[in-house]
Amino acid sequence: MFDKSCMRFSLAAVLACVAICLHGCGDEPKPSPSPSPPVRSIVVEKVNIDLTDVCSGPPSRTAWLHFGADLRSDAEGLVVSMHGHTHTAEEMVNISGDKDCELHTGKFCSFSELAVAKKLMVVYPQGYGKSWNGGPGCCEPVPGYPRLNMTIDDTCFIQHLAEKIKSSHLSIKHVFAMGQSNGGVMSWRLACELPAGYFTAIAPIHGVMGGSTHMRCNEAVNNSMMNSTVRSPGYACPAAQAVPTLTWTGDKDSVQTWTEVVASAELFRSMFSKQFGDYQHTPEVSFNHQAPGTRRFVECQGTAASSGAGNVTVCVQHDPERSGCAQPSNSGCASHRYPDGSCEDDSHASSLVIEFFLSQAKFRSLLPVEVAI
Repeated sequence: MFDKSCMRFSLAAVLACVAICLHGCGDEPKPSPSPSPPVRSIVVEKVNIDLTDVCSGPPSRTAWLHFGADLRSDAEGLVVSMHGHTHTAEEMVNISGDKDCELHTGKFCSFSELAVAKKLMVVYPQGYGKSWNGGPGCCEPVPGYPRLNMTIDDTCFIQHLAEKIKSSHLSIKHVFAMGQSNGGVMSWRLACELPAGYFTAIAPIHGVMGGSTHMRCNEAVNNSMMNSTVRSPGYACPAAQAVPTLTWTGDKDSVQTWTEVVASAELFRSMFSKQFGDYQHTPEVSFNHQAPGTRRFVECQGTAASSGAGNVTVCVQHDPERSGCAQPSNSGCASHRYPDGSCEDDSHASSLVIEFFLSQAKFRSLLPVEVAI
């Protein structure tokens, strides 16, 4: 069982508490505030990958690697950050971040700046046709590009990309995956298809396993028709493939609906319950942050085994002030948008993702290899 005293602190502290403490956090946990991390100069390198006769799809793929100028040989982890449908790697660089950032005393900072401050590298790959082959629920063709060929093996591309970077940066011990929208959809697929334990953790943001095939944001979580792609995502996902996950969504999202995101997380929880006999499937740790002066709030709920293994945390932004699904799709705080700090209830989501990744890396280092998931 989780130590309920962990709930008294910020979400970042809760995530760390659940992930790291093997036998509860103790009666009186006293997390000390972390000092502001240094602002590092970022180096950007273009990475070209020749996949001729290696992966199904285009023979040449590209990505952009961001790392701290002083961390070329000292970065401890690699984050693969994937853009959404119709977007580019450059756009993912620009939209992911925090508009109220501790690194710049309340000004905007990018996800890359937040990550390199914590000794992480971030690579932004470019999807073919501005899309990822994450499953049958995505995507319509982009003007100027042919319809996405569902035989394109983006999993193969991402694995070779990560391995190429790791071969040049031997200090990397952990690989993480995250993405917005279609990039979030791809995060689930990567976890399912790459070797078990390849990723230390993933963070799909507004992304459903297999992709959403619906446009209704107000259906019940257990609606089987709504969760059709989660049940049949277009690829196999054995129980051993589940990895620690922090997923983010909004209850007014009509593109990748929150009910399907929750169903995706529930699938990983059921997979972990097969691995750990004491897995607490019902969420036991919650964080609720209400935006001042509004009825909007974000609620995060997590599950894990008694040891802390198999952490699956779901954060849902709720907007009871707004009726119906968001139209246009990215209008409103709980809509299909990257939680970049524009809304108070975004709760520094980029930092939370990074802290989740780091807590899972630390947790994995505390356990034997065979259970370090």
